Amino acid sequence: MPFIFFISSSALFAGALQTVGNFLIPALAPVILNIVFIATLLICLFYNLPLTALCWGILIGGIVQFLLHIVWYVRAGFAFGIPTHADIKIFGTVLTRFILCLPSVSLMELSLFVDTSFASYLKPGSITLINLANRFVGIPLGVFAIAFATVLLPHFSRIAAYAPSRLPFYMLEGAKFVFFVTVPVMILMWYFSESIFETLFLSGTKFTMDHVAEAAQILKVFLLGLFFFSLNRVILNVYYALHIAWVPALISSIAALINVLLDWIFLDYLQTIGLALATTLSAVIRTICLLMILHYHYKQYFYCKRLFIFMLYYSMQALVLFIPCALSYKYIYAVLMPYQANRYVAFMIHNIGFWFWVGPLCLFYCFSVWYFQKKWGKHAYFLAK
Repeated sequence: MPFIFFISSSALFAGALQTVGNFLIPALAPVILNIVFIATLLICLFYNLPLTALCWGILIGGIVQFLLHIVWYVRAGFAFGIPTHADIKIFGTVLTRFILCLPSVSLMELSLFVDTSFASYLKPGSITLINLANRFVGIPLGVFAIAFATVLLPHFSRIAAYAPSRLPFYMLEGAKFVFFVTVPVMILMWYFSESIFETLFLSGTKFTMDHVAEAAQILKVFLLGLFFFSLNRVILNVYYALHIAWVPALISSIAALINVLLDWIFLDYLQTIGLALATTLSAVIRTICLLMILHYHYKQYFYCKRLFIFMLYYSMQALVLFIPCALSYKYIYAVLMPYQANRYVAFMIHNIGFWFWVGPLCLFYCFSVWYFQKKWGKHAYFLAK
């Protein structure tokens, strides 16, 4: 329980640091927490320590992260003081907006909760499969989209204060950057969807090839909404920069209700895949509603045509550049397959070793997409920086 205090306090300090452009410590602190967690896990495994020892390690990691934020908070020129009556009044306003923001920023987690609740009525293992697929989608969402949105919020706030007419441009460029990042990730995870679950989870007893195939299909459906999951984070920042919290809260609540309705409709016919489809469709509807209200009511025009042209050309580029990667993978896999009886070769095909040679192929593909993006004449503002 004390971990909640330290991690929440760190988030508050991170918010203060981000307002002055310090993103290094908020980004670095979770890495340190993970290092402490992994180190504690290895120590517990090596010395056969009880689970409570691991919990202590996690708590220590939270304390280290908390102290790190405090040090940089003070170095940034901030301090602590006794709140005045005016401070309390302002805090009340902030708290009201915070409550309004809750449905918007937590919709992904609420959707997962709804999906797994419906999945409890399906065959055993359905909840696990949805959780696993959702967590893999959460990797690019957390590493790229949420991190990018975090950096954009203070930037959008400054633009909204001094040049609000420029917001549509930055919103367009933010959408282009999100699409630039999510498309290669979506292609790679789609292509290697079965391999992800086979190499990481296949046990032959509890997690079978049937589970691998089903989890791969769920992941593919979630991937269809990856761009919309990510874009929603950027659009929310535009609303927050304009000090509008109730509109995204209302739309997010409606999207959550749509998710529940679609889960109920798809449950019997599409099973777990239908639950993933419901979450994806609700995200698409949420994006459309957020953009329409921003466009027509708040006069923040969104350049749909320019974004569509960028998406079309860039999708063609990403698919064309993926062909050499796919052919290389097929060739190497065909060379290794005749020797899969050897345990070392089997490790490189059906186990974690698979990613020792596929990983570099994926990195080379992502690099080639980045390298050739200017050659196609479709530039993005945030890529030029």
